[in-house]
Amino acid sequence: MHRLVLACLLSVCLSACGIEGFESLADPNPPMSLSAFSQTNAIILRFISYNYEDNFSGFNVYIGDSKQMVVNKTWIVTNVNTESIPTVRATSRYLKPTTVEIVLDGRYRNRLPFTRFTTHIFVGVTAYDSIRKINSITSDVTNLVITNN
Repeated sequence: MHRLVLACLLSVCLSACGIEGFESLADPNPPMSLSAFSQTNAIILRFISYNYEDNFSGFNVYIGDSKQMVVNKTWIVTNVNTESIPTVRATSRYLKPTTVEIVLDGRYRNRLPFTRFTTHIFVGVTAYDSIRKINSITSDVTNLVITNN
């Protein structure tokens, strides 16, 4: 009987000793097959996401006047409502490959960093892990002619 009580106490102590649960250490999967096009006062980004990671929180959009600026993540587009990242918050994880569309409307286009680029930009997207504060590698980088009409 004493052994049973001792075993129960030992198991309770070991299970409550401050060891946290295991978190996924997998980096976020990068968005795939990015396409971008410009409409009147909006930029539409479409890509495939497969982000099942526990800490996945959304997507960051990077722009620049060269492919290298985007790959280096020089200019991030912050969320227009919160002025923070991710650019677009995810409402759920993508447990299977899913087509995602991001619309960057006039609220984004009329502020930095978009105002630095008037006619032509390169754009890329990353998946974001808000707990570890890391991005996936950048998606395919595509170039885009901006239309304002």
